[in-house]
Amino acid sequence: MRALPRSTRTWLPVVALVVLFALVGAFVVSVLPGGGSAPGAPPSVIATRIAIVTGTATSITATVALTPTATATLTVAPVVSTTATATPKPTATTAPTATATIAANPVLTTTRSATADWKVYENPEHAFRVKYPPQFAYSIRTPPLGPEILYYMSFYDGSKYQSPFSGQAPAINLAVLANPQKFAGDDWAKAHLFTTPNSVQYTFQFESYQIARTFSVSGIQSTRLTAVSGEGITGHVILIPLLSESKMIYLSYFMDPPALEPLFDAITLTLERTR
Repeated sequence: MRALPRSTRTWLPVVALVVLFALVGAFVVSVLPGGGSAPGAPPSVIATRIAIVTGTATSITATVALTPTATATLTVAPVVSTTATATPKPTATTAPTATATIAANPVLTTTRSATADWKVYENPEHAFRVKYPPQFAYSIRTPPLGPEILYYMSFYDGSKYQSPFSGQAPAINLAVLANPQKFAGDDWAKAHLFTTPNSVQYTFQFESYQIARTFSVSGIQSTRLTAVSGEGITGHVILIPLLSESKMIYLSYFMDPPALEPLFDAITLTLERTR
């Protein structure tokens, strides 16, 4: 075997020592906490530099790249900023209270067009006119029924019946009564109750009555009654006082069932005074 040159034999031990130191340094670095890396050094590479000036070699630098055996990663969860927002409470809204408005004196109404083709009856003696349906007829009772009755007539369906006085035909009656006391509607009705003293002087008498409404007929304040007759039949009465003449116009409809009740109101509202 050929011997190494002297220069080589001079620095070979030095190289061996450098390698030995490098290995020892690597071992120390590997066992130090955090992999032995100094603050600010890159975590993946750790360099060890040794400078030697010996013999002909000016410097030898050994660089050992070390990969840390474990990397501790600390993940900091972002701080969640929770802003408590108060949910506004719903405003309590009170439902509007339904208000029923009840008219003290409901008004009967009809249209002129509904009665435009009706017939007209006029009475010059008692100064009134009134309309009635085309198929209806009227009958006048002579003499009147009693001392307070000045005039009495009945409207009935002439296409079905020959007379309203047979007791079979539903009829709407109109009478002109003497009213010497000049009673208004309510007072007149009280005087004609069976229980009222001296009521026997009157032709018309009632077991009971109730005021249904007051309203105007031909500009005159009138009263509508629901009345029970002596026979126990419930009917409708409208009183139109003619106080200046000491009279009372009396319209009535007593029949069960009340087949003509709508016409009763309509005929009443066509009544007019002619003087």
